[in-house]
Amino acid sequence: MPGGALLTSWILRFAVRHADGGALSPLVALATIRAITSLALNAPISLKWPNDVLVDGRKVAGILLRAHHSSHEQSIIAGIGVNLRPDAIPEGMAGSAVSEWNPTITAGHMLDAIAANLEPIARTYGRYGRIAATDLDEMNTLLAWRDQPVTVQSGDGKLTGIACGIDVDGSLLLRDSGQSEVRRVRIGEIVRGPRPIA
Repeated sequence: MPGGALLTSWILRFAVRHADGGALSPLVALATIRAITSLALNAPISLKWPNDVLVDGRKVAGILLRAHHSSHEQSIIAGIGVNLRPDAIPEGMAGSAVSEWNPTITAGHMLDAIAANLEPIARTYGRYGRIAATDLDEMNTLLAWRDQPVTVQSGDGKLTGIACGIDVDGSLLLRDSGQSEVRRVRIGEIVRGPRPIA
């Protein structure tokens, strides 16, 4: 149904090509979280590393990044999709919609909120090339399953451990169960899925 979801692409241009481009995935997710929170104040929201947004343990938004480089700039196309109403959720998927916490939500409201929150995050990343300390604190507070066992699908196969937090370059900090060693997982996805629909 028209208006059930907001599907957008944003072009982020940076004069300097930063090595830690992985920091952008959770940063764009953080901007999306702030946008949703500004419109749905009581929504129990969290960040599923690296770039999914959950509300009440169910996916409400996802981010996909594609990089383009030239000799004089770095460009990132950030695709952001947000479920506004339940009819946008594919059948059988454990999804959530912003309208569950704000019945009057519109695509225009969400578009404006994302723009307002994405711009300062992109500006800070363009300057420093990493996650700023205040953003990192907020991100780690929002991290789903923090201090709990998780399974991560990465290029090395499946990794298991305790999710300790997110590092300044966007890596997931994963501690081996029962040990003190902490691994930095740069590429992957937590595959411990959102809870099923009640």
